[in-house]
Amino acid sequence: MAEKLTRWFIFGVIVSLLPFALAYLNLWASKKPAKIEDLFSRGELLLVSTAIGAAAIGELLGVKDTHALDKIIVGGCSFIAVLTQMAWYAYASDASRGLDGRYVAKFSIVFFAITLICSLACLFLAGL
Repeated sequence: MAEKLTRWFIFGVIVSLLPFALAYLNLWASKKPAKIEDLFSRGELLLVSTAIGAAAIGELLGVKDTHALDKIIVGGCSFIAVLTQMAWYAYASDASRGLDGRYVAKFSIVFFAITLICSLACLFLAGL
């Protein structure tokens, strides 16, 4: 179980965040102030979260029927988070709406955290 979670964290979470780290380093190297809205204001973190959440839901499907109610609850919460992020990305990525980048960035970070928690729960239950 620990190996599976470690693999997921390194190759699923960390690798998916590397483009943001590289963008931050690019801003830093060019001596531009790197603000949170510069990295997450267009909603790309929502796409990353959606992929992480969907993969975790996929791990939960088709496993043993033990803890079925727990799996339904966790899978349902993860599914709702994924759908919300997809809808929010479709809304936030439309530049004509004129959304405040700080708002989009904060929402993206909050839902990224929610997705990580739900995904961990899915992976944990999938391993039971």
